[in-house]
Amino acid sequence: MKDRNICKFSSESRDGELSVISFVLETNLDTMLKRKRLSANRMILITQGKGAFLLDGRTFPFSIGTLLFGFEGEDIVLSNGENLQYAYVDFTGVRGIALCHRFGIFPHTRTANGYESLIPFCLDAITRTPSENIDIVGESFLLYALSRL
Repeated sequence: MKDRNICKFSSESRDGELSVISFVLETNLDTMLKRKRLSANRMILITQGKGAFLLDGRTFPFSIGTLLFGFEGEDIVLSNGENLQYAYVDFTGVRGIALCHRFGIFPHTRTANGYESLIPFCLDAITRTPSENIDIVGESFLLYALSRL
């Protein structure tokens, strides 16, 4: 698969609230297979394919339309994947954690299936938004996805 990654990073920061650090469309299998320690909380939307992530030693299977949440300090790696593409928003701040708790997102309840309807909005947002507005659009996508839970 040709690498079509889109990586947009925010220079805006609102300490203590909700700050979007990046909004990424990941298409590179080599990158997916590298173990990483999350430096922020992460919401992942599977936009294509199926497989499983390993998060802090637990396997979480996914398919198109799955929302998956990772938390700051956790290790994440793709354990298997097929025809895979996903988008993610990295975020920090107490409001982000409060919203996760409000919608029941914890390490043992970090996945939700059936959110294929978010994919067109997500892909349009990441491809059309200039980097200088990525904090606004990334936050909008995050809040919209959470509201659908």
